[in-house]
Amino acid sequence: RDGKVAGVIFKKCVSVFDENHRFSPKYDENETITVDCENVLQAIGQSAVWGDLLKGTRVELRPNGTVVHDPVTFETAEPDIFVGGDIGHGARFAIDAIADGKLGCESMHRAVHPGQSQTVARDKGAKEIVVISRNGENNYENLSRHADADVIINTTPVGMFPHNLALPVDLSLFINAPAVLDLIYNPRRTALLLQAKALGLRCESGMTMLVAQGKRSAEQFLGRALDDGLIDRATQKMLFDQTNLVLIGMPGCGKSTVAALLGKRLDRPVFDTDAQVEAATGKHIPEIFAEQGEEAFRDAEAAACEALGKRLGAVIATGGGAVMRERNRDALRQNGTIIYLRRDLDSLARSGRPLSKDKDAVKAIFEQRKDIYERFADFTVDVDDNAQLTTERVISCISL
Repeated sequence: RDGKVAGVIFKKCVSVFDENHRFSPKYDENETITVDCENVLQAIGQSAVWGDLLKGTRVELRPNGTVVHDPVTFETAEPDIFVGGDIGHGARFAIDAIADGKLGCESMHRAVHPGQSQTVARDKGAKEIVVISRNGENNYENLSRHADADVIINTTPVGMFPHNLALPVDLSLFINAPAVLDLIYNPRRTALLLQAKALGLRCESGMTMLVAQGKRSAEQFLGRALDDGLIDRATQKMLFDQTNLVLIGMPGCGKSTVAALLGKRLDRPVFDTDAQVEAATGKHIPEIFAEQGEEAFRDAEAAACEALGKRLGAVIATGGGAVMRERNRDALRQNGTIIYLRRDLDSLARSGRPLSKDKDAVKAIFEQRKDIYERFADFTVDVDDNAQLTTERVISCISL
């Protein structure tokens, strides 16, 4: 009407195929339903007659009348105009058209709905938003063309539990020291965020956004506004409850003892990487060293760190050398607060520890590991002969 969409007419289909079983639908022109509207968000059909609907826009049409669009975002050359289904790729099976149309609607939702990643970016003044995909024009093979990006937002599930430590993109490719937002909230620190922190970049996970969504849902359910301060308080409480307490330090410093006391005091499950190795191999650690060597033990220990590091809200005691592999450090850091239990070398227990044969051996090991213990730790706690006192020192470090 007057060159604008005024409604959609639905006709009753009385037959689909002709006598030769060719697709030739016929309709009852006397049985129709008209729905008034101002915009058509989605159309499913074999072809489209556009008329002047797209006049004045940058939307491009193919010779067959379908619309040229990004295969990932479903957006056309005209910002905020999306297509999906047959009008995007031509006639296919109905299930393909429906699936494509659904993806197009989801992409449109992300781009135009308040609170979604692209609308937030625009509202915050982003001059350009580039969507990277596997197969689109902007993809992982030509990231160098976007090396000057100022903000990186990961909206993919790459790096999300249970596929922890997968890296969606190498941040070292970007030259402007971009801020990094990873919308994943489990693990607490994805491989992307760990790399961002190592590079000194500003970074944040999706936990706060998750809590903010929960607050909004609660407001809808309760029918009243809630204090915005709830978001920060709830986020801090969730992070505290879900963060592992990871104890590191020299063999024999008391990690297993303090871990057990922390578990009882805080009502948390307790795990030990050495115990995990023995359970997985069916052998005691001295046997592994004697029969297979230290490297075999370290590989089993790495598997234990990877498995335990995925847990939430646990107390984890590590072997003295677990922190020597960077991959182990990342696995333990992703959900953990790292506590270095520092103890005088003369007070370390040495029984049953293959590498702690005598004082000279202990001192040599300490010199190799000391800097990593100190750099990796969030907190350093001096171990007292009274394990309860040491436990209280740890709690005082991590209390809200």
